[in-house]
Amino acid sequence: PDRRVVTRILTLTGQLPTPPGSPPAPGQAPESICTVWPNLLEGTAVVPVNLETGEGTFTDLAVRHVMQGYKLEFEMATSVGTLYANSTVFGVLPGNAIGICGMHQPSRCSDM
Repeated sequence: PDRRVVTRILTLTGQLPTPPGSPPAPGQAPESICTVWPNLLEGTAVVPVNLETGEGTFTDLAVRHVMQGYKLEFEMATSVGTLYANSTVFGVLPGNAIGICGMHQPSRCSDM
């Protein structure tokens, strides 16, 4: 059957830092140095789970911030309580450039 799985992305320090002037994402320490996007830290998905192996497959999970030391944390409610699982630590490498576009600098760029 399909199950609702809460997925969090963590770094080795346990959080992604936030830039000055940006509100910290839920669970982040104040005055950290950089943020990717507040919603990057947690999301939910409904995935098919194999009842024999306990394995589920995500087909739309993406981590776009290039960095080493990520870890995924999964949480799922079961009949015997909440089940937690962590991935191994992994990194995201930059991909190939696929185009060029004009960009506007955010108003808070001078704060960074």
